[in-house]
Amino acid sequence: MQYHVMDNTGERVSVLGFGIMRLLRDPEHPDRINRKLANEMVRYAIEHGVNYFDTAQNYSAGESESVLGEALRGVRDQVMIATKVGFWHIKEGLPGVETHLKSQLQRLETDHIDFYMIHALTDARWKAFKEIGLLDFLEQKRREGIIRHVGFSFHGSPFFFKEVIRAWDWEFTQIQFNYVDRYMQAGEEGLVLANRQGIDVIIMEPLRGGQLVREVHPGIRQVLQEANSGKTMAQWALEYLWNRPEVDLVLSGMTTMDDVRENIALAERSSVGMLSPGEVAALEKAGDIYQSLIRVPCTLCRYCNSCPQNIDIARVMRVYNNAVAMDYASALKQYREIISEGKECVNCGQCDDVCPQDIRVTEVLREAAAFFAAG
Repeated sequence: MQYHVMDNTGERVSVLGFGIMRLLRDPEHPDRINRKLANEMVRYAIEHGVNYFDTAQNYSAGESESVLGEALRGVRDQVMIATKVGFWHIKEGLPGVETHLKSQLQRLETDHIDFYMIHALTDARWKAFKEIGLLDFLEQKRREGIIRHVGFSFHGSPFFFKEVIRAWDWEFTQIQFNYVDRYMQAGEEGLVLANRQGIDVIIMEPLRGGQLVREVHPGIRQVLQEANSGKTMAQWALEYLWNRPEVDLVLSGMTTMDDVRENIALAERSSVGMLSPGEVAALEKAGDIYQSLIRVPCTLCRYCNSCPQNIDIARVMRVYNNAVAMDYASALKQYREIISEGKECVNCGQCDDVCPQDIRVTEVLREAAAFFAAG
């Protein structure tokens, strides 16, 4: 495994981090995570040098933190844990945040959290976090040793990123960045700015929820294969990030043991400057093609998976994008399977409130319904 010493926190982290967000369900209990497989994946990752694990209370339908805590029994001191406090946790003010943090420590089976973030920070949420005194609360917990490093994960506008990055003494930030999303949210400009400000940078969504691996448009494949036919789609996406000197660590939300093995093998060969100028140009061209095709900037994070109508909203987003960019007939069939009788959107807005990409989800659901109804 390759390691990097972060300039600000001083932590020696593996260049690959494990995002505990996209774990497989148990085939015998579809409403639960396959904990046996999750344990095997986490232990394999640790044995092969991964020492950074990222989670949150709402990942994997609320199981993510407890799954990680269970998997780290006996090896907690070998790794660093990252988790978060979100907008949805501050409704009761700081007492609610205190309760949330205590429950996280219990689920993670630990007495401290190494990297603690304000979750999915956006322009609209920033004021509410400041009004309840959350920053002072986090600083107090840092002095007590319950939290070791304080940062934020970001899903706001490029302009707002510049504001928040200078608003407090952040130790690190976690941003969405890949060869497609170079100008979304914090984007490349934010990546460079954070680095210049001396703030450590962790990258999330390097594979766009697997879309840059499993659902790649033929035109994108052709561009990348012409540049270097020997690389896999995952290799292209991850190397684009490891190539950058501003990147401290890349999080991958691995789903299967094969994902873990492949990502670790690639991380072991990673280095800054590993790509040729021609390969970087090919990736940026591929990203431009991707952006020209998609309708919805969904990353399949599944924050919207608690739909009261039991609609698999993330799957609708994926199918809608596929329909306009790839295979309409297949997408139409899948859409009809998802939106079966009695599963129509009732416009409750619950999904709009939790989407970290700031997608107006209910509007997209209506748009997708009209698109597929038109044939």
